[in-house]
Amino acid sequence: MKKWTCESGILYCADCVVVMDYLLKKGIFVDLIITSPPYDNLRSYNGYELDFSKIAIKLSEIIKPGGVIIWVVSDQTTNGSESGTSFRQALFFKDKCKLNLHDTMIYKKMGIRYTEKVRYSQQFEYMFVFSKGKPSYFKPIKDVRRTARFSERPRSNRQRDGTIVRNKISYDDGTIVRNKISYDTGEISSTHRNRTNIWEILENTFGVKYHPATFPTELAKDHILSWCPEGALVFDPFMGSGTTAICAEKLDRFWLGCDVSSNYCEEAVKRIKAAEEGFGLHRRATLNKEVRSKLGLWTGGNLDSRILQKISSKNIQTSARTT
Repeated sequence: MKKWTCESGILYCADCVVVMDYLLKKGIFVDLIITSPPYDNLRSYNGYELDFSKIAIKLSEIIKPGGVIIWVVSDQTTNGSESGTSFRQALFFKDKCKLNLHDTMIYKKMGIRYTEKVRYSQQFEYMFVFSKGKPSYFKPIKDVRRTARFSERPRSNRQRDGTIVRNKISYDDGTIVRNKISYDTGEISSTHRNRTNIWEILENTFGVKYHPATFPTELAKDHILSWCPEGALVFDPFMGSGTTAICAEKLDRFWLGCDVSSNYCEEAVKRIKAAEEGFGLHRRATLNKEVRSKLGLWTGGNLDSRILQKISSKNIQTSARTT
């Protein structure tokens, strides 16, 4: 099994089931899995075919209690009907792997869409969020909201019995006022609000020609920020062009990844190494110092074996505290 050791992670060139078996034997479990697997026949991945059931079962075994799996998929349309593969996979994770279907998120692709003759243009993919029990970490992304003038018309919500209740909010001084509806005039205020589960993200695939379905950088980055803390271990079983690894390193998380294609792995390593150089030596010596010291890494010797050894030790200690 060929492998490449980078600054904060390891990339294996092998089938992901084989890699997960190898990691499990070493007692290594992961905090977050984020990936977009080959689905239906929408893309060609050097002839690779997905053995979904084996992969799903292994993913459910290698994820820690409280860990989260982000599974980004879509469906092929054949003879006028969508395959429904995404829903069958989601139910398999839920019913067979006994994971929680924590959320069904939408990745809305920003940009020009091709016009369809018999249906509306396809503009989104599913981002299924599976968790092993209650997620142990969640830090929602906050976006700047646009607010300006307000009307005095109160905001209302319809209750289960059909009645309408006008919402109220209380301030720190105890006064109570009605909520006000804001109208966007293009002015940016300093207030923020939690993002919804529909994410509008630009497809930034420019400059990556060797892979047919490059992961959007913002999508990987925001999921990592949302579901795991600094120093956590992120795993991508279909590493492809290496975007998950780049985002994990930049955000001070450790990562493990694999891909069955040696061509994809070699090109991904080039991207990861180039990104590491872009981070700068100062960043590697300062911002990553605290994270690295927690696991005792980057002190010389075989980094590959040290990563696996220390991550394994951390997993054992975490499991002990949990029990």
